[in-house]
Amino acid sequence: MIHPRISLLEDSLLPVFLWGCNDLDHQHSVHRNSGFVIRGQMSLCTGGEGVFIDANCTPHDVKRGDIMYMMPRASHSYFPKTDRWPVKYLVLGGTDLEGVFFRAGFLPSGILHTQKEDFDEINGLFDRLIRINRSKDRNCFAQSSVVLYELILRAFQSSKDFDEKEKIRKQNKLTPVIHYIDQHYHTPISLNELAEVIGVSAPYLCDIFKKTYHVSPQTYIINMRIEHAKRQLCRNKHMTIKDIALENGFNDAAYFCNVFKKTTGMTPNEFRIANTYRAGKTWEEFN
Repeated sequence: MIHPRISLLEDSLLPVFLWGCNDLDHQHSVHRNSGFVIRGQMSLCTGGEGVFIDANCTPHDVKRGDIMYMMPRASHSYFPKTDRWPVKYLVLGGTDLEGVFFRAGFLPSGILHTQKEDFDEINGLFDRLIRINRSKDRNCFAQSSVVLYELILRAFQSSKDFDEKEKIRKQNKLTPVIHYIDQHYHTPISLNELAEVIGVSAPYLCDIFKKTYHVSPQTYIINMRIEHAKRQLCRNKHMTIKDIALENGFNDAAYFCNVFKKTTGMTPNEFRIANTYRAGKTWEEFN
């Protein structure tokens, strides 16, 4: 690793600066139980593939354009998946290093998936920082501090844009599944049945469904059944609880009542009473 000498007291007081860097043809496996003591690091994958394990022991696939980052004291590991895994890394220092990253939206350690169209710009910022770091300019720390702010903000914005596009892509992929549930919520629906709608495996369906809607497919179906049951409780005052349960995919009225109370905090009868006005009209009838 190449790093210059801090020549001015003011340099050591900068909120964030570049302490060192390197451009590696191949990144070998690294495991740091306690993380860095006082430094941080950003590593840009420029080719090949690897795996990054964050402070919560969550593994992340790392591909070209992805940035691994680690703050002081945040445990982390990373290792290559391909024979060649080139990366460019920056070792960071500063009096407010963690504060700068926190305010930009970073976690103690993690990975930023940036957009493909932003790779040249972000890679260029890494190269610019490496050139500054290798220069003999006595103001290199101040110069690197300015460029680092630009890199941090640009990388995080690109990652946010990537996540938003990925969310939209997954929602579009799941649209046929949601439509299928809308049409068949009142009948038994298996995970395999839903997976077949878009031609994927049941485990993969569960994974992308949870990441997109933050609930499992089964929970989504139950919530939809409960919502339909609410409407019927308000609109059909003479319909029995058992009939409402059966019409909404619940084979057992007792189970329906149990799920309904867990979801709404009230029994079906309590919900019906609470949503019925003295004049005899329900909230649904006013809308």
